[in-house]
Amino acid sequence: MPPSKIVNRSILQAECIEVFRAAIRNPSTRDVYERRLISFLKWIDMTPDCFIDMSKKDPCFVERKIISFICIQNSRVEKGAVTSVTISNSLKTIRLLLEMNDVSSLNWKKIRRALVNYLDKLEEQLTQVPTAKGRILEFVRMYVMAWLIWN
Repeated sequence: MPPSKIVNRSILQAECIEVFRAAIRNPSTRDVYERRLISFLKWIDMTPDCFIDMSKKDPCFVERKIISFICIQNSRVEKGAVTSVTISNSLKTIRLLLEMNDVSSLNWKKIRRALVNYLDKLEEQLTQVPTAKGRILEFVRMYVMAWLIWN
């Protein structure tokens, strides 16, 4: 396993994190999910337990927070700082935390609509590949990635 990035994980000392970690078997995946979760929790300025409690009490508030987070990340996609896949993976992390803590009242269809569409970005990204063969291979790779993420 490659060494994980050094991140202060003290925020993850919460009751709700144990079931979240239990759902992720691979240590490398767990490391990445935890870093994404820390980033989101710092952005909303909440502890994991506080976030779970708020999700149960006021799901509309949490939906708005998640959509705001996605919108900010979408602007980073436009600048080329991250890819749209990165945002989707962050959303998977948040959703896993909520699902593992029995929060089922959020409208995930509405939340996912805030994501930048992979296929809209596909043509734009393909123009950066120099050869026709490279474009075809890149198209197949990106289409398969998009299909796997959305299904």
